[in-house]
Amino acid sequence: MITYETNENGDSVKVTTLPSGTMIRELDRPAPPAVDPCVTFIDVGPFYDRFSTAKMAVLTSPDAGVKAIMADVQIRKWIDLQRADVASSLTYIGTVVPAFTTAIRTAILTTPVTAEENLALRKLYFS
Repeated sequence: MITYETNENGDSVKVTTLPSGTMIRELDRPAPPAVDPCVTFIDVGPFYDRFSTAKMAVLTSPDAGVKAIMADVQIRKWIDLQRADVASSLTYIGTVVPAFTTAIRTAILTTPVTAEENLALRKLYFS
């Protein structure tokens, strides 16, 4: 059986009484708001745009590691900015492309993704 009561703080408490007589009390709180699954996903084009003034230096880098990272990015449908391999790849790029500064790397990883920056993936995969 489920009943509700108010505790000493004025909070609503859900009381569940089991057949054995055991009572389970828990705060009756609304479910947390749904988390947007796309909040850290960015489309590939906008990801490159975040490279700012270093974009062409990165894209034209002769370094084999940078070329491999760029090839890997191009086959993806989106980039998840919270993945550790994304952060480490950007760190690597910064070691071989002088124009790709720590400030650019930080901005890429920490600037919130806007609706325009993941519009394609939302339309194609999450609608």
